[in-house]
Amino acid sequence: MRIPLILFTLGLLSFNAWAVEPPSTVPFAKRYDPASITTASRAREVIAAYDNEKRVWENWYKEETAQCYRNFFVTYCLDKAKSERTEHINEARRVWLVARDFLRKERSEQAVKDRKAAEAKQAAKNAKMDAQPLALLKLLPRHETSRLASRAKAMPMPQIAF
Repeated sequence: MRIPLILFTLGLLSFNAWAVEPPSTVPFAKRYDPASITTASRAREVIAAYDNEKRVWENWYKEETAQCYRNFFVTYCLDKAKSERTEHINEARRVWLVARDFLRKERSEQAVKDRKAAEAKQAAKNAKMDAQPLALLKLLPRHETSRLASRAKAMPMPQIAF
């Protein structure tokens, strides 16, 4: 008769009557499906939601650990709270990684487009400069043009063998 009473008493002591309610019962991946991240605005929304989710779970963990010290089995309660927090944050992080990778890929593609546009602009500018080399000499003062012309004549042209 004493053993069941002792076990019942220990069970009541381990029960966390002051437990803080978890912030959300719906998993983050259900609220923000990774397959739904197809635009930059959706990816930014998911990243903002992840930051909020992480902050909420960290606050919950602080409150929960404070409540754990009222229990008889403190270590068990702390471990349980830590594992629950870690599980939920890691689940949200998996979705966050998809959103972050989407934004990174989009930025990379935009950088490639910008680089190609800059190269095309520079090529057009170079072609225009090559087409009008004498026009540039006309813009320079007379003594500069003669100095440049004499310098160009004095410089030997390199021979390139193919």
